[in-house]
Amino acid sequence: MNRTSLQFTLSEAHGVLNKAINILTSNQINMTRIVSKPSKFVQNNWREVDFFVDIEGSPNDPNVLKAIKELELVANQVKEVGTPEVPWFPTRIEDFDFIGKRVLGEGDGIQEVDHPAFRDEEYKKRRSYIAQLAMDYRMNDAGIPHIEYNDNEKGVWNYCYPKLKALLKTNACDETNQTISDMEQHVEGFSADEIPQLDAISNFLRARTGWRLKPVGGLLTQREFLNGLAFKIFHSTQYIRHHSNPEYTPEPDIIHELVGHAPMFAHQDFADFS
Repeated sequence: MNRTSLQFTLSEAHGVLNKAINILTSNQINMTRIVSKPSKFVQNNWREVDFFVDIEGSPNDPNVLKAIKELELVANQVKEVGTPEVPWFPTRIEDFDFIGKRVLGEGDGIQEVDHPAFRDEEYKKRRSYIAQLAMDYRMNDAGIPHIEYNDNEKGVWNYCYPKLKALLKTNACDETNQTISDMEQHVEGFSADEIPQLDAISNFLRARTGWRLKPVGGLLTQREFLNGLAFKIFHSTQYIRHHSNPEYTPEPDIIHELVGHAPMFAHQDFADFS
């Protein structure tokens, strides 16, 4: 079903919200969601409130167009969310099903054009398979897709993780090291021998701080990545870097995510700050 999201501002006056809702009703438009918050701007000494509404019907629907014109008579700054004036942004957890569908690749945010990951056809095929699982994931699914990592991928993890763990002891904060220890004790499969599953890490974080992981196929734009933080969502890749150079990758991979980022989201102060 088509949906239009609108943002408009109402002065805090008696009955004004009723008028706005009646405009939708009189135009036979069903409102599926409404959220309000105090406006950042105060005009004419009136308190103003910003409203975000989802309605059924496309932006080109005659009834929707008519309702918008009528709303402009009682509201300030009636705008459609998803336009250049008001770029689309998630307003509910289900909206993240539409985020992460485009990832940055060679020549588009990743400058290492000679990186072997782009030249190994077998590796690229494997990456595409793992990325598609992330693309198909929905926020209300029972769990994050399970990846059966092969021996080559496990070998990269087995090479990198012990080295990084040793470096963390002298280069990372106490909270990171404590969480790494906790993960090894409480997250199934978190060891030097097995690549941890995102679902197990996500469940660990949710129990600790309310944060969760969402799988993505690669490097996201800054806008999409930061949108996730606002909803306590950390976007995480599931693939692992190319085996020819395990100590370096120009893009995020599961080692980068689970050793470099995830531990701190289990710490409440850092999670709240983020």
